[in-house]
Amino acid sequence: MPTYKTAFLRFFGVFLVLSFSLLASAQYENGSLVGTIRDASGASVAGASVTVTNTATGTESKVTANGSGDWEIPSLRAGVYRVTASMSDFNTAVADNVTLSVGSRQRIDLALQIGQATETVEVSDVHLQLETESSQRGQVITGYQSAAYPLVTRNYSDLLALVTGSRQAPTAATTSSVNSLVRAGAYNVNGQRSMFNNFLLDGMDNNAYGESNQGFDNQIIAIPPDSVSQWQIVTNNENAEYGRSSGATINVASLAGTNDYHFLLYEFIRNTDLNAAGYFKPTLTGTLGPVPFQKPTFNRNQFGMNFGGPILKNKLFFFLDYEGFRQTLKPLGVFTLPTQNELNGTLVVPVQNPITGKTYAAGQRIPDGDFNPTSLQVVNFFRQIPLPIAGSPTTGLASNDYALLVPFTDNSDKGDLRLDWQQNANSSWFLRVSDRKETGVNYPAIPLPLDGQTNGTIRVLDQQVALGYTHLFGANKVLDARLGLSRTKAGKFTLSIGNDSITIPGLPTNPIVAGGLPSIGITNFSAFGRQSTNPQWQDPSLLDPKVNFTWVKGQHSIKFGYEYEHVWMAVNDNNPLYGSFGFSSDYTALNSKSPVADNYWADFLFGMPSSYALANYYVTHLRASMDNVYAQDDWKISPKFTLNYGMR
Repeated sequence: MPTYKTAFLRFFGVFLVLSFSLLASAQYENGSLVGTIRDASGASVAGASVTVTNTATGTESKVTANGSGDWEIPSLRAGVYRVTASMSDFNTAVADNVTLSVGSRQRIDLALQIGQATETVEVSDVHLQLETESSQRGQVITGYQSAAYPLVTRNYSDLLALVTGSRQAPTAATTSSVNSLVRAGAYNVNGQRSMFNNFLLDGMDNNAYGESNQGFDNQIIAIPPDSVSQWQIVTNNENAEYGRSSGATINVASLAGTNDYHFLLYEFIRNTDLNAAGYFKPTLTGTLGPVPFQKPTFNRNQFGMNFGGPILKNKLFFFLDYEGFRQTLKPLGVFTLPTQNELNGTLVVPVQNPITGKTYAAGQRIPDGDFNPTSLQVVNFFRQIPLPIAGSPTTGLASNDYALLVPFTDNSDKGDLRLDWQQNANSSWFLRVSDRKETGVNYPAIPLPLDGQTNGTIRVLDQQVALGYTHLFGANKVLDARLGLSRTKAGKFTLSIGNDSITIPGLPTNPIVAGGLPSIGITNFSAFGRQSTNPQWQDPSLLDPKVNFTWVKGQHSIKFGYEYEHVWMAVNDNNPLYGSFGFSSDYTALNSKSPVADNYWADFLFGMPSSYALANYYVTHLRASMDNVYAQDDWKISPKFTLNYGMR
């Protein structure tokens, strides 16, 4: 298995090889400007000079219109541009405030008037034109929309809800009853599972490759909405440059620094003290009467900043962001636990110890000495919990007899640093480094070691480095190379690990696993003990070099691309690692035709499980390699007809 350091060296080596030895292109998160230059009569103007200027960074790209007056400049960053067309014996034509979207081919046609080149004819806000150069279906969300829309989660990906054919997966919803991390960015598009979507960030694969997504978002790095330059959702008929996915492609461009300094500071607050419970309070009734209403706690503080600007004007730019997240939830948990009568062995039905053959009449107390020794240890811990005294006189079952607010805390810190360098008129670089650390704690619903099968501590570490290089060969060829290296470490660990309050012979002693009470399920009672699927983790890493070449030749805009992806991960997802007991067969019932809850409880008291499972501890190492090649051509057959075709 490659180490993280080894992978980085491979990453850098492959980048150098691909950057300077291959000519093989996708839009990534970039777009293209295309157009035709005509005179006042509508005839094409061959040889006109076209200059495209990024108004935020001052970066210029120049091209000469061909014999049909057509021009194209590919691989431009999403943003606002100024397009200038000039020709001797004509006025200069300018299109200002041209908005170029992620992954788009925006058409800008300009008309030159007879006159002096010193005279200018200017039009503005040309971004209102329809995009007519691409047949793929999708939607563009601007950086303004990402930052300005009221996102209660502050996850930009929640704007996927605005896309036709999309719905949020139930696992992604945050409510007052949540006691674990939710899967942010999980949306079902065109009926596909959320894991079939393809997230791209700055042109790099940004998908979380966890085999069961324990504790993951659907993407590795989810940048704050204020740090999104623009993003595109492609839902149908996507170009050959996109692949991997049968769902949507979510193509995101992170914000970069400009020639102006920008600083943002924010905090968003949610607090239960600001919430009303409502006139009609929710009620839940058990056999002992109504469960007292307790308003669930939902307190959240989300705060952060970003700062960007020039290091060298028109040449070198920086953008830095940070976001902190502090949340405490206390959802109301209602459980069915044994009553004091059941803990004391006073049952409402006659039972028999199938091992000794001794019988106990209804209402006759079973002495502690007749309990199974392990069961007695558990009963003694239950006796320390204040529970109602009387159960149901007919069934022995007291439902919903234990209610409390169970705390779940979630703290995270994440940040990104991006550097952009315009080396010269033909070469540019960018580097982005991203980091996210998150820790959620689902506290025991029942005091340890009884636990209540809670998640315990959930830890997530996401890290990503993205490096990009773009080079122009003349006015009609572009080489674009990228390198991405990502890793995730995520998993859950029960708080019972290391707890030695209960002694059960024969259980694993591995310190990674051992501690607490195995998972126990008794029919008609809430489960207690450890969560059977705990501990569990997945640690995927991803190496992703890719290189693309765009060649504008005549009426054709031809692209070739190659991408290599290598995924490796360590997985522990075998359970139950500390054992699991089930009691559901009424071995102790004297009248097996109509067993009640006390019969199953008696099975537990006498140590008569109906099922038991124990799995071996092992870590699986998974590897996958993917080679992707594509070719795409956008053929301008006539002024009104563009054919997009390709193969991947």
